Amino acid sequence: RTYGGNPLFGLLLTFGLATALEEVIRMVWGKTGYSVAAPKFAAGSLDLGFMIYSKYRLLLAVLAIIIILLVWLFLEKTPYGAIIKAGASDAEMVMALGKNLPRMRTFVFVVGSILAGVAGVIAAPIWSVRPTMGTAILMPAFVIVVLGGIGSFWGSILAGLIVGLSTSISVMFWARVSDIIPFVILALVLLFRPRGLMGEKSVLEV
Repeated sequence: RTYGGNPLFGLLLTFGLATALEEVIRMVWGKTGYSVAAPKFAAGSLDLGFMIYSKYRLLLAVLAIIIILLVWLFLEKTPYGAIIKAGASDAEMVMALGKNLPRMRTFVFVVGSILAGVAGVIAAPIWSVRPTMGTAILMPAFVIVVLGGIGSFWGSILAGLIVGLSTSISVMFWARVSDIIPFVILALVLLFRPRGLMGEKSVLEV
């Protein structure tokens, strides 16, 4: 029983269940991935003048911007968003004010799961569907969150752009090291700025 206990135990249990589920998927459906075709209206490429780019990737960029704006509007412009942010910084105070924080946490988990599912669906035509799909995304996501600064919304957006661009550029010049470039950037940033790019100062830094 980990509910209500140390959050680290719940995190470790989640990783364990994810690993077990990944192995079950391998046994039932095999190790080979399944390719998924992009929608017909987004198939093909578009000539931008200075480069030729996939229509589907442009569609994903537009969808990402829309989702980012919707999440930001919810967190910044609604009372529920205020409760969620306050609960992340001082859960005891929020509960003392009579807010049902456990219910809000459940809501955040559900919304996060839905967004993760949407991300998996729209990424399928690019990455294909395979058992290790989640694992391949997990480590870059970890780098992005820490690099941007824990709890910083726009920091995560900035870090995502940095990780994506640095990986893409390194693939063109030195593909063999492209996977470790984000971790090198993370190490350099944390060396000089432990809270990340846009994270708030800790008590030790004040």
